[in-house]
Amino acid sequence: MSNKPFIVSNPILAAFVATILLASVTLMSFVVLEPGVMYAATDTFTVEQEITAEIAFQTAANDVTMAPDLAGITGGYASGTSTLAVTTNNVAGYTLTINFADPVAMQYESGSDSIPNYVDATPNDYNFSVSAGQARFGLSASSTNVTAQFLNNGSDCSAGALISAAHCWTMNAIATTTLTLVDRNSSTPAAGEETIIGFRVGVNDPTPALPAGFYNATATLTALVK
Repeated sequence: MSNKPFIVSNPILAAFVATILLASVTLMSFVVLEPGVMYAATDTFTVEQEITAEIAFQTAANDVTMAPDLAGITGGYASGTSTLAVTTNNVAGYTLTINFADPVAMQYESGSDSIPNYVDATPNDYNFSVSAGQARFGLSASSTNVTAQFLNNGSDCSAGALISAAHCWTMNAIATTTLTLVDRNSSTPAAGEETIIGFRVGVNDPTPALPAGFYNATATLTALVK
């Protein structure tokens, strides 16, 4: 028996054998490489959620009953306060304004009489004072971010950094016009920002005389995100 290697001498047979071998090698390469190709695939995407600005009265303003009662001629001064808190997640902050239902805010409930607005010069009046022959109704405000006209230095308004609902009194000449009380430039803590609004009525033998009875002022507060 001959030990010579097998040699394909027929060209056609040789080409066929070569084709079979090449196909086998290609198939083996595909089987080996295919899993690697499959596990190399990646896909990137994002998930987006918008959070909108929100504002609310964490604590609603309370109704106010002024005290003490005032005599229509000898008069005097009566005071009251309303406390509220505003909360917002708006990073630019918010403003708080007040306006009244009537141009002259304090109206006689049984007729057409009214207690005139306490219209100040500029800046606001540090102390609330009513001259003889007058009656007036005004407000003040105290808050961490109260507007500059309500700040005081212990004797003057629109000065210093002291805040007090017992000082710096004002009222718009037309009370239906909005008056800004608070101007904040950041979001509030969860408990909100507290604001105290002080109200005062002064009566000093007014002319004409004020009829006996109840006088009411209807106020609207508006908290608005910037």
